[in-house]
Amino acid sequence: MTETGGRKCDFLTLSCATLALGALLAWVEPAAHAQTVNPLSYKGPDRQKFLEDGAQRERTVVFYSGWGSDQVLRPMADAFQRKYPFIKMEFVEGNGRVLSQKILNEARANARYGDIVGGTGVYGSLTKAKLAQPYYTPEADAFPAEYKSPEGLFVSGNIYYYGVAYNTKTVAASDVPKTYEDLTDPKWKGKIVWPSNSDSGAPLFIGNILLTMGAQTGEDYLKKLSANRIVNYTGSARAMVDRVGQGEYLLALAAFAHHPLISKEKGAPLEVSMLQPVPTDINTILAVKDAPHPHAAALLLDFIFSREGQTSLRDSGYFPSRLDIEPIPEMRKVIPQLNGMKVNVFTPEAVTAVHDQANVLFQRYFR
Repeated sequence: MTETGGRKCDFLTLSCATLALGALLAWVEPAAHAQTVNPLSYKGPDRQKFLEDGAQRERTVVFYSGWGSDQVLRPMADAFQRKYPFIKMEFVEGNGRVLSQKILNEARANARYGDIVGGTGVYGSLTKAKLAQPYYTPEADAFPAEYKSPEGLFVSGNIYYYGVAYNTKTVAASDVPKTYEDLTDPKWKGKIVWPSNSDSGAPLFIGNILLTMGAQTGEDYLKKLSANRIVNYTGSARAMVDRVGQGEYLLALAAFAHHPLISKEKGAPLEVSMLQPVPTDINTILAVKDAPHPHAAALLLDFIFSREGQTSLRDSGYFPSRLDIEPIPEMRKVIPQLNGMKVNVFTPEAVTAVHDQANVLFQRYFR
């Protein structure tokens, strides 16, 4: 026994204190590690364990997505939760404009809810507002360079090809449009619809025309097309195609090429015509700045971009961005690269380049 500062101390007491301090440090160290390291950009060798430990504390991840709830998001949530039963995957469906505005409103109210967001059109508004943060996923190596951001701000969840949906009962095979010029035929007057409340609808169609024909020739074409009184549709893209199938409209422009084929499999009188060059959009998936569940969000991003997640998308009728996933046979005919067709790929940079002029021309001729 020794005297220390006027107090008696023995070896057993010191040993207990040392053990207690060690236990305290063992408890504090992971918490401090979690606070100082951004889980969404973490690349350490213990990454998987680090993310799972953090996700067990968070217990939830929230995904804002343009994918359909029944078709994609519920099956994906089920598969993700089978892999990580301690994480509840919540999701909110909507188009890019709606979801971007939701995140902007949450930021203004300082009340974050969503962790990641995916959709066409979300990249421009959220990066401009500085509400997207870079993230790391090892799965990104399987994606082409044009389908991911060099700064790590997005990876493409899937590819969208756009075509002309038509009703096979009301449109004769000989009348099916084969070129953009065919759409200006007066017989279609008042019988064509396109989505007007989404950046992947009318603005994308107009942008594709500008990229293909040039500014002046493109505007001349659009002025001619406007004589057919295109109907501006503000519902969902899927509902628009369904209304073509019901005979309310004969043609739908800027339609997701897979939607008519999915409905056709269920018995609807629908088909799609692919006009060259085919406008092709990428579904950018971003991590929200100050995401409330960053560990779980990183695990969900890994899952979405994994072979398992991309195969789930493929089986739902979507076109995965990974090069090592084969498309289902029924969808091959609308993939332009497999059919020798020209494409215009609308990366976020390409969208930005034509966005303002496309909206000006939409307001001038189609509003």
